[in-house]
Amino acid sequence: FVGCSGDNEAARWAVDSGHFDSLQTSYSLVDQHARTRGLFEAARSNGVGIIVKRPVANGVWRRAGSPYQYADEYFRRARAIQDMGPVEDEPEDPLLTAIGFVLAQPEVDTVIVGTRNPDHMLSNIEMVENRLPISEEAVEELRRRFDELGNEWTQLG
Repeated sequence: FVGCSGDNEAARWAVDSGHFDSLQTSYSLVDQHARTRGLFEAARSNGVGIIVKRPVANGVWRRAGSPYQYADEYFRRARAIQDMGPVEDEPEDPLLTAIGFVLAQPEVDTVIVGTRNPDHMLSNIEMVENRLPISEEAVEELRRRFDELGNEWTQLG
């Protein structure tokens, strides 16, 4: 199998080109353009599998801030979405919310969650095997909030 990693126009070209079997692209609570701009639908239509990179957006969901400047935009977006109030039926675990949200997208085949900690990896596996899916109501509300706020946000890639 041949895959491509990309975002925005490069991702759309890869999906439409007929050259690739899979696409690795960004998608998260705070970066939903792969959904809103039809990339996932095009991938499904063209038989291209989806691997999501950055599914937890540097762990920004329900956190106060980041010591990493490159994640500042993710935090800004997370705060804007969270400022709209609590999400009904959202899991208590913010990582479960983030991963569950991404895996609720039917076109997503798998996600890449990076960690250097073996215990975190085992916890992520347990989460996926035993605590998913998250509620459809929570997923729909998080999509609605991004649709309302994120129209001008760019896919970060």
